This record gives sequence, C-alpha cells and structure tokens, in this order.
Amino acid sequence: MTLSQLEDRVTIGTVLQGHFKVTIEYRSKMYSCTSTNTMMSDVIRYGDKNGYTRKQAFQALYDYCKQKNNLK
Repeated sequence: MTLSQLEDRVTIGTVLQGHFKVTIEYRSKMYSCTSTNTMMSDVIRYGDKNGYTRKQAFQALYDYCKQKNNLK
C-alpha cells in the first residue's frame, strides 16, 4: 500500500494522554482500536523520528488495528 492509500485509510484521534483511538478502513468497513504506540503517532504528526518514516508509522498502526480486530 502506498503512503497516500494509508493516509486515506487510517485516522488517529486522541482519547487520553498516552492512549489514542485508531480507526482504519478495511475492505470497505471501519474498525477501531486503542493504541499506546505514541512513537508512531509522533512520527505521523511531526515527521520522521528515530529512523521511522510516515509510511512505516501508518503501516504499523494499520497492522496493529487489524490484529486487534482479528482481521486477516
């Protein structure tokens, strides 16, 4: 998946400090989960950090949310 496609399919919202809601679109349906991976959230919001790119950050959160929702 390209960065543009990931940006269209992943939405990040704040729930509490250190926790945030991730919503993904998978096969035309929306799925949500709560993540504590603040490093990936920071990379998405503020740019490359610690060697991670925005695409890697979006992909990590997308894969995490798929796992939490038992999607294949």
